[in-house]
Amino acid sequence: MTLDQCVSEAAGLVGADAELQRAIAMLRHACNRSHGEGCRLLGELFIVGRGVRQEPERAAIFLGTACDAGDQRGCFDLARLLATGQGVREDMTRAARLMSDACTTGLAGACIELARRLREGDGLRADAERAQGLLASACDGGAGEACLSLASMVSSDAVRATQLYARACEAGVAAGCTEQAAALRDGRGGDRDVARAAEMLSRACDGGDLAACNHLGIMYEDGEGVAQDLDRAFALFRQACAGQVPLGCSNVARFVETGVVGTPNPAAAAELYRRACDAGAAVACTNLGLMLEEGATGVERNPTEARTLHQRAGEGAAQLGGDQLALVLDEAIGGPRDPHRAIELLRQACGGGIAASCTALGGHLEMGRGVRQDLAEAGRLYADACRRGDLAACVNLGSLQEEGRGQEANPTAASRLYEHACTGGELIGCTRLGLLLQNGTGVTADPARAVALFTQACQGNELRGCNSLGFMYERGLGVAAADLAQARAFYTRACDGGVLRGCSNLGGLVMRGDPANPPNPAAAADLFRRACEGRTGVGCANLAALYDSGSGVPRDPERARELRQQACQAGYQRSCQ
Repeated sequence: MTLDQCVSEAAGLVGADAELQRAIAMLRHACNRSHGEGCRLLGELFIVGRGVRQEPERAAIFLGTACDAGDQRGCFDLARLLATGQGVREDMTRAARLMSDACTTGLAGACIELARRLREGDGLRADAERAQGLLASACDGGAGEACLSLASMVSSDAVRATQLYARACEAGVAAGCTEQAAALRDGRGGDRDVARAAEMLSRACDGGDLAACNHLGIMYEDGEGVAQDLDRAFALFRQACAGQVPLGCSNVARFVETGVVGTPNPAAAAELYRRACDAGAAVACTNLGLMLEEGATGVERNPTEARTLHQRAGEGAAQLGGDQLALVLDEAIGGPRDPHRAIELLRQACGGGIAASCTALGGHLEMGRGVRQDLAEAGRLYADACRRGDLAACVNLGSLQEEGRGQEANPTAASRLYEHACTGGELIGCTRLGLLLQNGTGVTADPARAVALFTQACQGNELRGCNSLGFMYERGLGVAAADLAQARAFYTRACDGGVLRGCSNLGGLVMRGDPANPPNPAAAADLFRRACEGRTGVGCANLAALYDSGSGVPRDPERARELRQQACQAGYQRSCQ
């Protein structure tokens, strides 16, 4: 048997534990006769301590012999030991020369490692131009990893970067396929093609890039580029999670928490969120914090830990966690109130491109919470967030336009914003548009369409829509005929859900009675009181009227006067006269 045959056979035996000692003996035999590959393979075993004691010093000797015999992989392995001082005296100059020589002979790994050190200035003077040259040469030689590394260096040139990702993918580098898919999905460096993006993610996932499995799962969840398939999405998220992709575990938790593809299991979801949060997924910290704020089945309420989790999310990815942390700080959840820090976080997240944070910041400026009131700036923030797709911002901007706050009143423009929000699924937009149509403000009055919009909102659990729907049935507007039973039902739903104007309206019905229900001033007083305690002016005014007349409550003119003052302070102008 020749030395080449001996080494070839040994290389085939190294992977089998039962044959490892025989393979080592064969490699020793070849290395003792200065066979380069034999010495390199033996040296690599001494680096990791497989079948022999881990001895970097002896590894360096074997690798040096391999390099002297012309084995460029041995030279590269020796260079890595020299670069770190492992088993030999650190010598970055010699390491760089060995890497350069190995790169010149076509060893792509040497080109990539040397380029990385030149790019980062790691042990060498930074030289981005030379680094790019080394990577380009290796990429042209068919090394996909070099194409991928070069793409990250030229990312500001979207067209070239995308071309390099494609070359890496074609060379079998799964991460290149993932990056190419992201470019296709976002339209970077060419036309947007979500179907092709899904194909590339599938290829990357099958190739072992489990982050791609998670991205593909999101596309199946949203039905983007593929037919929506929640079961397939869940399977992909689970595959990513099993491969230690934190965001994959966070997405599995979302499905488990809400029972998207099975029975909801908040306790199991909480554990998955915690695992993903600990692994660095900021969104998982936020989601777990939200669960702990309120508690859930099998998950004990813990506002203090929730606050800590939101802080972790904000620190780990301010654009993701800043908005929720700001809310926690503003509402003193799990700790003291800190409105100034809340504003700071919202500004950071808004500046980082999170439209919802711009909307929240606009809300603070509109109401003067933790900051000086500035309606004009609030309007600008709402407009920017609305343009970027935050439908709640569109409604808030419409409210300013409708009422002429911080800008000239323009209810017609407001109606268009409400329409846009309603069409997109922001149901408060449906309610606000319905009110304009009910009253003919800025638009042609259309009570029937107003009823349709209120119904849409109420069915989607937008309870202000239920209250407005109750008003239409009470007055017989936009419906075939007045229906007090329907009105009572809608007011009750609104009131029970916390819409205090609904409590006041329900109190009016209860006070007057109807064919099925006799008047009940005492119950009406309780409803008016509930509305008034929530600073609903009309509720205070109605309760004042009862104290004036002594209906359902003891007559008390002084208490009635106090309640009218409260009504006025709450904005009910009729009580201000």
